[in-house]
Amino acid sequence: MPPPELTLIQPTRLSHRALIILGLVIYTITAYCSEGFYHPDEHFQLLEFANYKLGQTPAADLPWEFPQQIRPTLQPTIALVVMRAARAVGISNPFIWALLLRLLSAWLAVWVFVRMSRRLTGVLGESGSRLLLGASFLLWFMPFLSVRFSSENWSALSFLFGLSLLPLDSSERSETRVRDYITAGFALGLSFVFRFQMGFALAGVGLWVLIRGRFGWARIGALVAGGVAAIAMGTVVDWWFYGNLVFTPWRYFASNIIHGAAASFGVAPWWWYFPQVMNHAIPVIAIPLIVLAAVGIYRARDHLITWAFVAFVVGHIAVSHKELRFLFPMAFPLLFLAVVGWQHLGRAVRASRMLKVGLGALAVVDFAALLFVGTRAADNGVTTWRYLYDYARHRPTTLYVQGDSPYAFARLHLDVYRAPLVTIVPVDSSLTLADSARVHPRDGDLFLPVNGIVPPTAPGMRLELAHRSLPSWMLHFDVTHWEERTHVWTLYRIARGG
Repeated sequence: MPPPELTLIQPTRLSHRALIILGLVIYTITAYCSEGFYHPDEHFQLLEFANYKLGQTPAADLPWEFPQQIRPTLQPTIALVVMRAARAVGISNPFIWALLLRLLSAWLAVWVFVRMSRRLTGVLGESGSRLLLGASFLLWFMPFLSVRFSSENWSALSFLFGLSLLPLDSSERSETRVRDYITAGFALGLSFVFRFQMGFALAGVGLWVLIRGRFGWARIGALVAGGVAAIAMGTVVDWWFYGNLVFTPWRYFASNIIHGAAASFGVAPWWWYFPQVMNHAIPVIAIPLIVLAAVGIYRARDHLITWAFVAFVVGHIAVSHKELRFLFPMAFPLLFLAVVGWQHLGRAVRASRMLKVGLGALAVVDFAALLFVGTRAADNGVTTWRYLYDYARHRPTTLYVQGDSPYAFARLHLDVYRAPLVTIVPVDSSLTLADSARVHPRDGDLFLPVNGIVPPTAPGMRLELAHRSLPSWMLHFDVTHWEERTHVWTLYRIARGG
């Protein structure tokens, strides 16, 4: 049992079993609703890679990392296995494939978070463990991040599973079997294979093991052997995927760091992450979390998770190219440190009436954000891609477009979700559908105008609203002029006669 000062927080009202059921419900709903991707890499580096192996995405449509052979392919291979298994039982809809991958991610996250929260009971106490688990399921950003089939999420989950097999505190006696150290090393190695930037966190783990850990050389050797085995497996998978023997971690480092490819996507000062967190998070929730985590870092300075967390954050601050998603793998460790910080607040402070009122207000804000984020698509365009896929699944359809194709994404092409029977016909932005000399639409074809503006049509032809990527009711609440900053796709069905 932890000392009394670690168990000052009142036990939560829900049992572990109730929390697990609640977490499964929330994560499953979020996985179902959160279609699309948060960042293009979540799609183009994973699903399009897998679709290439299915023979449905041309190599020319893949991002530049594919010909450079710098991306790990273990996760695309997992996606490929799921896709082929789905096709084997008659599921050819790519949106269902993506849903299966999100569900797999969600349920794996629930299992890992439950395992880690129980593993940390010795440090946090029973009530602290439930608080950590509840935060993992109920904080507004956790379900959204944890259902993603992304390298950030899968590297984090394999990393946490590996840690759950190890002693986590310098005062904790190691009674783990050697084979468990091999498994832990393999899981930690997988986290690196899924996302090479996890090397920062692994460096923190390595330093802790050498300086604070009491493993013994046999266990350290077993840990290293497991990690080497995981990296070797990743290399074999890359060999099969790319068709030649290649060591992607080195190629990734050489391309992005030595040759500066990453910097070509933008550089930022060391402090860049701090305002970005405030801009993209909810400050009234983010600021207390960060303050509590800072207290937790000091109070748990001998803990393995603290060393990994600090090394990961410092490493990403030092790298010139920065993106907020790079920090996502540390979401659960951040919550752990925040719970430690909360437990070390004074009893009088936590029991104050003002604090309870503030926490109640924050709970309302968090619930509203959780409901909003967890019940909408991750990407604005996915509803349009799904509509086109369903509409043209069994009938050839011509889609006339002014401007870019809905399947064009920057300089890339979205092939996974593309409806096979849709033919894209670009239409000059100055051309109207009344120009029958150049445009010959049939009844039932579709039209995608620029900015949703309906052009003139020929006699006997009319345009019927078929689909809008956002619900119509939302467009009546443009109080902050958000519509000017949001790309809304509007599809019209071409009707002849009448």
